[in-house]
Amino acid sequence: MKGSRTTSRQARRIHRWLVPIAAAPLLITAGTGSLYSLLLEKNIDAFWLLKLHTGQFGWLNLQPVYPILLGALTIVVTVSGLTMLLRPARTKEGGGEITPTSSLRAAAAAGTTAMTGLVVGMTGGTGI
Repeated sequence: MKGSRTTSRQARRIHRWLVPIAAAPLLITAGTGSLYSLLLEKNIDAFWLLKLHTGQFGWLNLQPVYPILLGALTIVVTVSGLTMLLRPARTKEGGGEITPTSSLRAAAAAGTTAMTGLVVGMTGGTGI
């Protein structure tokens, strides 16, 4: 149990440190790609956006490693986030256990109840 807490703590530390670093290139790539396609629809050729999109930042040319860097950052942030999400069971003050599975089941049950109410409301009470 202690080893899994340490793993979760390390994942949280890595996640906190890496997310701000990983967010910048991911947002630049998403933003420049979207903006380029919108401008292209209006017949505006902003080729400089493609250079930013592919990792060429003026004198700093990361094009050979940019896709690998983005992929690695995405994988590390995802794995550390999932490790935090699926952390081991912890006890709350009332003595009961909160586990990721029970939390997800409760959320799913609440969502199912909400969807049932939505479907019944949309169909005029018939539920079909």
